[in-house]
Amino acid sequence: MLAKASSSTASGDVLSALHGVWRTQGLSGLFAGVFPRVAAISLGGFIFLGAYDQTHSLLLELGKESP
Repeated sequence: MLAKASSSTASGDVLSALHGVWRTQGLSGLFAGVFPRVAAISLGGFIFLGAYDQTHSLLLELGKESP
């Protein structure tokens, strides 16, 4: 997204971009940022599933009270 328009990275060739990262930064460059992303997705899932479960339980209780 941040590559210059005329560069080979901006051409849309994913394999070329991966190879460039591999050459310059190695294996750690390919996985840079994976842990913060996994943590953020996990936290979001935790909040979503907690809210879903609470809402589900509340609606079940409300359904039992009405005739």
